Amino acid sequence: MLAYIVKRFFQTLLALFILSIIIFLLAHLTGDPLHLILPPYALPEDYERVRIQLGLDKPLYVQYAKFIGNAIQGDFGVSFRTKEPIMDLMMERLPNSLSLAGAAMVVIILFAVPLGILAAVKKGTWIDTLSKVIAVLGQSVPAFWVGILFIEFFSVRLRLLPTSGMGGPEHYILPAVTLGLWTLAGVMRLLRSSMLEVLDSDFVRLAYSKGASASRVIWKHTLRNALIPVVTFGGVYFAVIITMSIVVEVVFTWPGVGRLVYDAILFRDYPMIQAVVLMFSVIVMMVNLGVDILYGFIDPRIRYGK
Repeated sequence: MLAYIVKRFFQTLLALFILSIIIFLLAHLTGDPLHLILPPYALPEDYERVRIQLGLDKPLYVQYAKFIGNAIQGDFGVSFRTKEPIMDLMMERLPNSLSLAGAAMVVIILFAVPLGILAAVKKGTWIDTLSKVIAVLGQSVPAFWVGILFIEFFSVRLRLLPTSGMGGPEHYILPAVTLGLWTLAGVMRLLRSSMLEVLDSDFVRLAYSKGASASRVIWKHTLRNALIPVVTFGGVYFAVIITMSIVVEVVFTWPGVGRLVYDAILFRDYPMIQAVVLMFSVIVMMVNLGVDILYGFIDPRIRYGK
């Protein structure tokens, strides 16, 4: 197990290095930020002076070397737009994004797991049909449209929940449900399929034949084995939450990192785009590494590297 963990860790570092190059190049394809930084009446000399000040006159490989060297030390430079240290801005917004992602995970666990189990146990009933409808809708409709509908119905018409911003618990409900809906649908569908497969296995029938209660068979024997594929895709689901948070934070004016990178893209703020996307990538890859390790503990029969 230790050898596998070390191997996966170095694979993660290699993937991050390659990804940092891609992020750097894609950020520079958004256009020249000087057109947004300088006023329309700026002279060519002004463009040249600011370009030198920001280091944009250097070759791309020199700019990348400086970027990655500083990033390793935790220094992502200064935002073109706000002139503030990027690390300070990200650390200020990160708790807001993590709290929203945590609220979305609570929604997923509270609804996806019970509905997935009920859909499998009550196969062919109205509960199963309802779960299928939720799963199809959850993975079909875009998050921004769901968010707008929630605002229109629950905030504008019923006036039950706030439309935007961050505050008390009521501010979390709409963005958390919007953010977690796609993942909720995916977890529910995967758990249902996995539960049905395990329920049809020989050891479950043996447990019933020995007189074990239905609740004991479902919760102790079936669910434990059915969770393996769900955990396997846990990193993918978390990546979806991270990427969708940008859209959700914009719709609900949530003061998180997603909103920060959205504004950076609009203003072609290269350092900010690179820093935030790289941070998202690190978080997702570390979660994937953790999921791989957790996978072995859930199913002790698995032997990595053999």
